Amino acid sequence: MMAHSDYNRLGIQAAMRGDHQSAEQHFHQALSTNPDNPGVVMNLCRLLQMQQRHSDVVALLKQRFHPDQYSQLPLQLSCMLAQSAASL
Repeated sequence: MMAHSDYNRLGIQAAMRGDHQSAEQHFHQALSTNPDNPGVVMNLCRLLQMQQRHSDVVALLKQRFHPDQYSQLPLQLSCMLAQSAASL
């Protein structure tokens, strides 16, 4: 079984090639092995934002984090949530 870091790396590589479908699959696999990794969540959010899938970004962050935790999110994730929410 691959580690979450391997799936994350494969997701980054796929995204850089423009293979968004594979990248998304790899990021989801990384999250299934380590659901609390903010770096993987951030990479998946970036990928979704690149595709203008703002409602998916908001849904992902709402699924992963309780609203009480929003103030504790890493700054980049907070910004992504705000940008995507504003784009809806």
